[in-house]
Amino acid sequence: MQLVIRRYRPSDKDTVLTLFSAGTLEHIQPCFNNTISSPLYITITLALCVAGYLLGSVLGAVVLPGAWVGIVYCCCHEIYSRYVRNTLRTNMQDIPGNYLSRPDDCYWVAEAEVEGIAQIVGMVAVVGKQSGNEQYGELFRLIIAPTCRRMGLGIRLVQTVIDFCKEQGFSAVVLETSSTQQAAVALYKKLGFSLVLNQTNAAAPSWMLPPVMQLVIRHYRHSDKDTVLSLFSAGNLEHIQPCFNNAIFSPLYITITLVCVLLATSSALCWGQWCYQEPGWALSTAAVMRYIQVMSEINSRQTCRTSLGTI
Repeated sequence: MQLVIRRYRPSDKDTVLTLFSAGTLEHIQPCFNNTISSPLYITITLALCVAGYLLGSVLGAVVLPGAWVGIVYCCCHEIYSRYVRNTLRTNMQDIPGNYLSRPDDCYWVAEAEVEGIAQIVGMVAVVGKQSGNEQYGELFRLIIAPTCRRMGLGIRLVQTVIDFCKEQGFSAVVLETSSTQQAAVALYKKLGFSLVLNQTNAAAPSWMLPPVMQLVIRHYRHSDKDTVLSLFSAGNLEHIQPCFNNAIFSPLYITITLVCVLLATSSALCWGQWCYQEPGWALSTAAVMRYIQVMSEINSRQTCRTSLGTI
């Protein structure tokens, strides 16, 4: 595949806007996964499951947490949909005026021939900014079409921005990205970007706070040893949580968890009811045998009801 990175042209507008919208809305699912797998949301989901079961039936144990998960997904969808709508109405509406009107700004597109037809498969932009006496470039709009990912295009686009900033005499390249965009964060770190600040944005939830990254590249020094070893350890140990999330949210583990919760709740209710009827249970072997017999009868009745319900 022959690929060319060139400056944006007005004729690219419709394709660029479509790629921007599709690329941004792809973050809805990772955002939802990151949210629903947080300890707080897991607790809320399980609590609603138990509450639904105690209030009525197994159906309630499914409906309540299901409705909650649906609400969370709708909220994640609205966050990104609103961002896309607002951006398309503002600075993306006039790309030449906002990204090409100054010599310190630029907007590039990646064009490739797909089945003999030239198509735009990626884009990136940079805006020159100044803070005091320091001039730096801020990277925006890095989006790549799904069909051209994992082919080195992201590296080429970011490197284009870095080379441009060097030509302009900028001291650094800065960008913002959310914690849910793991692939983008990995790409930036691979190119030498480092996290320099966590920016708090009151308009967004805590799991959406954008880490600000700045490019600083230099050779290893002996004084870096402790920091490098700590970073190595932390970087490897951070895979524990994704490993746990991947395991606990598999269909098998979710089923086992729900079954255990329902069985524990049912056993606790039956035990409490039986203890109320048999106050001397702790001192009587016969009482223990009576409890086992009652539980067997209850389980038999529950099995019958389930079997009839499925016929």
